[in-house]
Amino acid sequence: MPKHNKTYGYAMALWEVGSGAPSLFRSVSDYRASSDIVSSSLWTVMLEASWMPSPLRYTIMPWLPSRDSRGDGWNLCHFWSNFEIADFSFFRSTQYRDLFDYLDSTGGFHLERWGDAAVHSLALALLLEPKKLHYFEDFGYRHSTFQHCPPANLRKPGCECTCDENQGRTRDICLRRLREAVEPLMPEYVG
Repeated sequence: MPKHNKTYGYAMALWEVGSGAPSLFRSVSDYRASSDIVSSSLWTVMLEASWMPSPLRYTIMPWLPSRDSRGDGWNLCHFWSNFEIADFSFFRSTQYRDLFDYLDSTGGFHLERWGDAAVHSLALALLLEPKKLHYFEDFGYRHSTFQHCPPANLRKPGCECTCDENQGRTRDICLRRLREAVEPLMPEYVG
């Protein structure tokens, strides 16, 4: 990863359980607005646009704790932290620590049980250039019923991957969304 100037690598992207972090997105979004942080393509693909008509979008939707001040929400896509490789300098940076301290001050870690995957994902989307991410598509990973098997043409020597086609695959909408913020998708992941 240092050779290619990457800061964070992941093997899976899934949906977060929304009930575990109902106000996390709003808190991160409020921090973004108060810190004048410009949106990147990665932040944008994390959004779920408000479905309300314009007048209501800006008057009613912001009162919902899961929505930002524009009425947009988080689509719940996140990098699954059961397999992640990260440069600790990102998580030790002033920028990340300031965000973390702000989130800690809201009480959400204790009141709502915000998890590391959701917090890491939104922080990465907010603070990291998308080109600093790396998707480990060329080796397999399995955790419980979720799995990633690389396409046969990408498998490296020594990869003895076998996937059960009846179990959870990670080629879902979250993986596509998060990858398209960083790089063009390979044909086998499109459609």
